[in-house]
Amino acid sequence: MHARTEAASEATPSWPEDIFNILQRFDVAQVPYVPDAGHSQLIERVLGA
Repeated sequence: MHARTEAASEATPSWPEDIFNILQRFDVAQVPYVPDAGHSQLIERVLGA
């Protein structure tokens, strides 16, 4: 394996947290969603807020 590939696979995506922080900043109270494995981290954050 290449070092670049290994580093990419070890990094956790930050976009769910980034989106969640923006939703909080603008006091978003309702978030519609369609369950999707790719969005699971963001969905969990929204449901736990």
